[in-house]
Amino acid sequence: MKLLRILLFISILHGISPKLSAQFYNGHQMTFGKNRVQYNPFTWQYFRFDRFDTYFYGDGYELAQLTSEYAFGRIADIESFFEYSLEKRIIFITYNRLTDFRQSNIGLVTGSDLHNTGGVNQIVENKVFLYYDGDLQSYKSQIDAAIAKVVFNEMLYGSSIRERLTGQTLSGIPQWFSEGLISYVSGAWNVDIENKVKDGILTGKYEKFNRLTGADATYAGHSIWRFIAENYGEEVIPNIIYLTKINRNSSNVFLYVLGLSLTELGTSWENYYREKYTADIQNRQIPDTKPIIKRPKVETVYDELNISPGGKYIAYTTNQQGKYKVWLYNNETGKRKQLLSREHRLDQIPDYSFPQLAWNPNGEVLAMFYEDQGLLWLGFYSLEDKKMQLRNMLFFEKILDFAYAAGGMRMVVSGVKKGQSDIYLYNIASNSHTRITSDLADDVNARFIDNSNKIIFSSNRVSDTISVEKLNRKPALHKNLFVYDLKLKSDVLTRITNTPYFSEWEPIETGNSTYTFLTDEAGIINRKTAVYDSTLAYVDTVMHYSYFTRDFPLTNYAKNIENQDIREKTVAEVLLNKGKYYIYTHDLPDLTNISVSSPKTDYGNLRQKKLIEKEQAELAEIEKQKALLIRQKELAKIRQTEQANRPQFIDINNYVFEHEKPDFVLTGQTNPEDSLNLSDSNRKFKVPTQKMYFTAFYPNYIVNQIDFGFLNASYQKYVPGSPVYFNPGMNMLFKIGTNDLFEDYKLVAGARFAADFNGAEYLLSIETLKDRLDKMIIYHSSSFRTGDGYNEYYEKIKSHELQFIAKYPLSQVFALRGTLTGRFDNEIVLAINNTSLAASDTSMLWGGAKIEFIFDNTRDVALNIYEGARFKIFAEVNKQVNGNKTDFFVVGGDFRMYHKIHRNLIWANRFALSTSLGKSRLMYYLGSVDNATLLYHNDPKKTTMERFSNFDKSNLPSTYYNFVYQTVATNMRGFPQNVRNGTSFALINSEIRWPIIRYFANRPLNNDFLNNFQIVGFADIGSAWSGWSPYSEKNAYLNYIIDRGSVRLIVDRKLSPLVAGYGIGVRSRLLGYFVRLDYAHGIDSGTLLNGLFYLSLNLDF
Repeated sequence: MKLLRILLFISILHGISPKLSAQFYNGHQMTFGKNRVQYNPFTWQYFRFDRFDTYFYGDGYELAQLTSEYAFGRIADIESFFEYSLEKRIIFITYNRLTDFRQSNIGLVTGSDLHNTGGVNQIVENKVFLYYDGDLQSYKSQIDAAIAKVVFNEMLYGSSIRERLTGQTLSGIPQWFSEGLISYVSGAWNVDIENKVKDGILTGKYEKFNRLTGADATYAGHSIWRFIAENYGEEVIPNIIYLTKINRNSSNVFLYVLGLSLTELGTSWENYYREKYTADIQNRQIPDTKPIIKRPKVETVYDELNISPGGKYIAYTTNQQGKYKVWLYNNETGKRKQLLSREHRLDQIPDYSFPQLAWNPNGEVLAMFYEDQGLLWLGFYSLEDKKMQLRNMLFFEKILDFAYAAGGMRMVVSGVKKGQSDIYLYNIASNSHTRITSDLADDVNARFIDNSNKIIFSSNRVSDTISVEKLNRKPALHKNLFVYDLKLKSDVLTRITNTPYFSEWEPIETGNSTYTFLTDEAGIINRKTAVYDSTLAYVDTVMHYSYFTRDFPLTNYAKNIENQDIREKTVAEVLLNKGKYYIYTHDLPDLTNISVSSPKTDYGNLRQKKLIEKEQAELAEIEKQKALLIRQKELAKIRQTEQANRPQFIDINNYVFEHEKPDFVLTGQTNPEDSLNLSDSNRKFKVPTQKMYFTAFYPNYIVNQIDFGFLNASYQKYVPGSPVYFNPGMNMLFKIGTNDLFEDYKLVAGARFAADFNGAEYLLSIETLKDRLDKMIIYHSSSFRTGDGYNEYYEKIKSHELQFIAKYPLSQVFALRGTLTGRFDNEIVLAINNTSLAASDTSMLWGGAKIEFIFDNTRDVALNIYEGARFKIFAEVNKQVNGNKTDFFVVGGDFRMYHKIHRNLIWANRFALSTSLGKSRLMYYLGSVDNATLLYHNDPKKTTMERFSNFDKSNLPSTYYNFVYQTVATNMRGFPQNVRNGTSFALINSEIRWPIIRYFANRPLNNDFLNNFQIVGFADIGSAWSGWSPYSEKNAYLNYIIDRGSVRLIVDRKLSPLVAGYGIGVRSRLLGYFVRLDYAHGIDSGTLLNGLFYLSLNLDF
C-alpha cells in the first residue's frame, strides 16, 4: 500500500512539478536503423479496375496483367469466405523479383520514432506488395494472401481513418492467429507445410507454440485453423474474427464460438495431429548413414547439393535468415571451405531461389548464379587458382536452376523473364541464349540427357505441344516430366510422366532412358525412378511402336527429401529432421533389384480425394454453363420470332442501347438460372489502359503521446554559473506523418507542450528516399525557461534549428550519414530584479557539420528483445558565425551487442563514449536514465523535493572551459543527473532481459501486458571528466572550494571519478506505452548509496 500511495503521489506530481526528470541525448537515443539500398530506378505505371489497382514497372506488364486477371475473380471468393465485403479498393504493388522489392522503402522505419511506443497509431491501408519467385502457384498464393490480409485487417480495424487508428481499436493479436489464418485462406495444405508441422509436432517443438515466431508460428497457426475447419466447419471462422473485433482481443472468442478455451483447443489440436503423424511414420525411416555435417546450425537451410565429377567434392548452399553462403565439402578430408558469402541475417523475407550451382564437366570449375546489389551474376570459381570470375547477366530477371552440357560450353537454364519461367540454351563463349519454351507454365529443373542431345525438365504445362501451350492461360496444379529433342527441335514434347494429382521434379538421368526424380505422390516427398520404354504396336509397311513409362519407388522416408543430386551412382540428399536440415550421402541402389513400397499417407489420400472431387465439380459446372448457354440461345430465338411477328415500333420504356447489351438480361425469364451470372467476378476480364503514376500522399500515422523528453534531439544551451539542466517534465507530444504510395517521400509535423506550460517545441521534416542517397530537411523550434532560483537568475531560451541530412547506404546494414546544421539561439534574461533588468539579451548564430558511420544488423525477437549488434561512430564540428574563437568539436561512439542466452532470454551490453574539443566545449552530465522521471530518492537526509529531484547541483562544472552547450550521458542508474560532469564521458551498461511469463508459458498469452512483461537485472559503470584524464585537476567536482574573501579553502572530496550502479527492474507494455520501473543502488567512491526508483517510457537501455 505504501508503494501504491507513492505511485499515486507521483502521478499527481507529474502535472504540477517542473523539476521532474526527462532527457534527450544522441548518445543513448541514437538513430540506428537498417537501410534499403536503391540500386535501380523504377518508373511506375498502373492498371485501374473497379475494385483494385495494380502497379508495375519495367518488364512487369505481363506480370501485372496476370495479377489483375487472377485477382479479378478471387476477391469475391475470399470475401465470401470471410462473409465480408471490402469497402476500400486494394492496391497491388508487383515486383518482378524479391531483390527488387528489397530496394523499396515500403515498411522502412527511419529516425527515432520508436523510442517511446505509446500513442502511436498506424493508419492501416489496403496496400500490399507481391513479388514473382518463378513459381506461378506460389505467386497466386501470394495474391490470395494479400487479398485475405486486406479483408482480415478491414474486418478488424474498419475502413475509415477514424476506425483505423489501430492503437485505439485492437491489440494483442498473436502471430499464429493472424498469419496462420492468412496462410490457411491463401494456400491449400501442401507437402511442405505438412512436413514442417509434422516435424514440429513429433519433436515437441509445437507443444509450447506460444514461443514460436516467424515461419514456425505461421505453420502452426495454419494447422490450427485447418483443425478448426475440419472439425467445426469453415463457417465458424468469420464468427471468431467478428468476436475478436468486438472483444478487442482474441482471448475468449474460442470459448464463445467453439465451446473450448484456447488451452483446451491447443491440447485437442496437438493430440489430433500427433495421432495422425504417429500413424503416418509407421514403417517409414530416415537415411541410416551419418550426415556429412554433424551439427548443422538451427534456422539454417541447406540446399543446392552438387556432387563434383569424380565425387571428391560436394558443393552446397546455406541460408541463415537471409544470409547465404556457398560451401565446398571435401569427401576425402571431411573439411569444408566457404566460397561465397552475401547478405545479412535480418528480419526480412529470405530468398531461397539463389545461389544456383552446377559443376563444369571437367570438375575444375564450379559455376553459380546469384543476385547481389540489384543485379544477376554468373560466377565461375576455379579450384586451381581459387578465384572467382564474374559475369553480369542482363537479359534474365532470375535464374531458377541450370546445368552444363557435355564439353562445358553450353548451359540449359530455367530463366525468368516478364513474369514467366522458360527453358533457354545459353552459350557461354558468345554470351547468347536461345529460347526453347515460351508460356505461362513453370518450366524448371532442366538437365541435359542422352549425351546432351535432349533436355529433360519439370513443368505444369497442360499440353505437350509447345505452340498449343502458348495459348493456355491456366497451367495445371502439378508438374510432370517432359523431354525436348535438340536435334529434331520438334514442337511436340515427349511426356515421361502423366500424373494430374501429384508432381515430379528434379529429374536426373541414371541410365539409358532411366530417370530418377522426386515426387510427392505418397504425401511425403520421396525418390522414384522411371524407365521410358517402347513395345511393338503393329506392323503394316513399317513397324509402329507405342511408348510407355514404368516407375517404381526408391525410398520410403518419413520426412521430405528437400533437395537431391545423383552422380556416378552416389546420392546426396537433404532432409529436415528434428528442426534441422541434414545432408546425407549413400550409394544409389541397384535399380534392377529393388523392392520398396511407399504407401500414401492420410494427407496423400485426402489430397487426391479432394482433387478428384474438385475436378468433377468443375466438369459439372462446365456442363451446367453449356446447358445455360443453350437455353439462353433458345430463349433468344423465341424472342426474336415474337418480335418479328409484332408490329415494328420502339419501346421507349424498355429500350436497350448498344453499350448496355452486354449487361442486359432478357425480360420474361422467371427462372434466374436461365441466364448466365453477369456479376463482376464472372464478366470477361479486360485489361484497361495503363496509366503513369504521379506522386500522391496518404496519412501514415498519428501520435498522441505522453512523454518525459524532447521532440527533437539537439544540444541544450548551457547556462553559466550553477549547473542546471532543463527537464521538461511530463508533456504531451503530437505528431502526424504522411507519405506517398511507395513511401519514397515522407512529411512529418509535430509539437510538444509541457504540462507546466514551461516550454514548447515544433518540428517539421521532409524526407526523400527515392534514390540511393537519402535526403532529409528538418526545421525545429523550441523555447523553455531555465535558471537558478537560489541566485535569482532566470532566462528564456529560444532556439531555431535547420538541418540538412544526407545518408548513403553502403549496404542493408552499413551507412554513412552527414548533417549540415544552422542554429539560432536567443537568450532572453527575465527581469526579476534590478540586476536582471539591466542585463542585455544575447543572440548566437551557429553553423555545424556532422558525419556518422552506422552499422545495424539487429533482429527483433520480441518487444525490447533483440539479437545482433549495432554501433555508431560520429564526429562533428560547430562554429559560432557571429562570434570569435567559439568553435568546438565532438567525437564519440555507441556500441551495442545483444546475445541470445536461451530462447528469448538475452544479455544486452552497451559501451558509449564521447568527448568535446576546441575553444568552446560541450558539457556532459552523467547520471539517470532516458525519458524518465526520478520516482523516489530513498535518503532520509534529503528534503521532500530533493528526494524527487533528478539533478545533483552539488557537483560544480569546471571553470577552465567555455561551455556553450550541454547534454546528458546515460544510463547511469542509482544516481540523479550530474553525479559527474565534464567535457568527456565513457560508460558501460549491461542488462539481462528476461520475459519471464512468456518464457514459461505453454500456451499463447492473450494479455498484452503479461506477454511483454520482463524482469531486467542491470549494472552500469562510467565516468564524466574534464581534461585529458578523469583525475585531472580541471575536474571541479573532485574538490570543494570555500571562498571567504582573503581566505580560499580547497577541500579534497576524496571522490573517485568512476561511479557504478546496479539493480533490478520490470518492463512491459501498458496502454500502448513501454513502461520501465527500475530500482537501483549507486556506488560512489566505495560507498553504497540508498536506492532510487525510476519510471521511464523508453525502449532498449
